[in-house]
Amino acid sequence: MIDCPFSALTYLSLGSIGSIYDDEFVLPDGFLGGSAPSLRTLLLERVAFPALPKLILSTTHLCTLQLSSIPIIGYISPEVMAACLVALPSLNQFGIEFPFQLRFHHTDRSNRGPPLSTRTALPSLTSFHFNGDSNYLEDLLAQIDAPLLQNLSATFCNHLVHIPQMLSFIDRTERLGPPIRVVVDFDFRRVLLKFMPSNCFEAAISCHHSIVQVLSMIPREMFLHLSRVERLDLYCTPLRLTRQFVNSRRWLELFQPFVSVTNLYVSRKLWPQVAPALRVLVGKKATEVLPELRTLFLEESLSHSVQVSIGPFIDARRYSGHPVTIQQCLALDGIKD
Repeated sequence: MIDCPFSALTYLSLGSIGSIYDDEFVLPDGFLGGSAPSLRTLLLERVAFPALPKLILSTTHLCTLQLSSIPIIGYISPEVMAACLVALPSLNQFGIEFPFQLRFHHTDRSNRGPPLSTRTALPSLTSFHFNGDSNYLEDLLAQIDAPLLQNLSATFCNHLVHIPQMLSFIDRTERLGPPIRVVVDFDFRRVLLKFMPSNCFEAAISCHHSIVQVLSMIPREMFLHLSRVERLDLYCTPLRLTRQFVNSRRWLELFQPFVSVTNLYVSRKLWPQVAPALRVLVGKKATEVLPELRTLFLEESLSHSVQVSIGPFIDARRYSGHPVTIQQCLALDGIKD
């Protein structure tokens, strides 16, 4: 085991194929002699390093830090992790991913005080990736700012997701402006919300429940950030389509915050679920949701049955003075990307 300082070491990647419960993949406190002043990149996968916070104090030039599948013995609290990050003024890319067994592991939050009135800025951070429990991310983001952040991705797997700190963090970031396009991608176990352009952020809520349950889990506080979105894509991953029916009320709840959407794209797999929701928007309800909608793009062919299924909605919008046209889109999968 390396237990002496490596003053010239700039890149280090260590990984293990063992279980996260194995204690044989634990780096000792004396690893690298506790000092790596020239280190620029540190990648650890399935490797526990309880003394990482001490080592980081010497890696002031670190630019990339990636911690993947952190073993249980190597768990680092969000408070300690925040202290580590602020010691890295040159950090440009940061990623932290917990294995499934640790994704719901976090310290008790019931006795936490109010959010910090002052936070520490990470002056060089442009990319941040997180995969785990939303409570961990909330506690971490409550303590830091990243004014130059360009890309933020977060995958949540806990059942109750509330992310006020994440949304506040985005508001405080100079380059993460309001999204103008949102892609909602459904598959068998999760719903992926992708906010565009690419210099905005990406968020995924994962769970082992039906689409109906997942729809109800989308954070309501996130809806406040969707009023400027101009384009909404509804996509369903091929071969992952659930046969469970999503009632019209759920779809209308999803559409409710998108008051500025002018273009709506619906994939072939989802159209049989979306059409009944749009059909109820007649009479005075014609513009209750998607009031600015101008064009409905369907991956489905514009057959007679499709036009009949959407006819009441199209007629109601025309009579209301807010007409909507239908166009066929042959490559919604390409549009999604």
